[in-house]
Amino acid sequence: MTTTDDSSDADLREPGQIARARTEAQAREYPDDRLLSQCIIAQIPAARKAQARQTHAVVMGLRYGKDYKRPAINTQWDLCDPQWLQGAARLVWDHCVDQRLNPRIYYWFTVGGEDSGFDIGVDP
Repeated sequence: MTTTDDSSDADLREPGQIARARTEAQAREYPDDRLLSQCIIAQIPAARKAQARQTHAVVMGLRYGKDYKRPAINTQWDLCDPQWLQGAARLVWDHCVDQRLNPRIYYWFTVGGEDSGFDIGVDP
């Protein structure tokens, strides 16, 4: 008995293919995240140009619970791993990786420490 899915299984074994397939499935399940990510992605070239003299261009601010979810065992609050991204943030991150924009997650905080968070940024 032969199957026709052998080639698709081989394609998914390539680096990044499994994560990309999972991301695409999530985008189909949550069309609002897909629309939001497309709006953000469309603004990346302008953000990079506007921030030409800065260290990085902010592409998207991240919100806990909506854009990323920290595992309960991780207590390092100034760290956000790209694997924790979800929804529109995951789609934007994957786009930046696919386009070789060298995305990074930047931690920021106010001078008094009252507020802090994370942004996805790319090189200008």
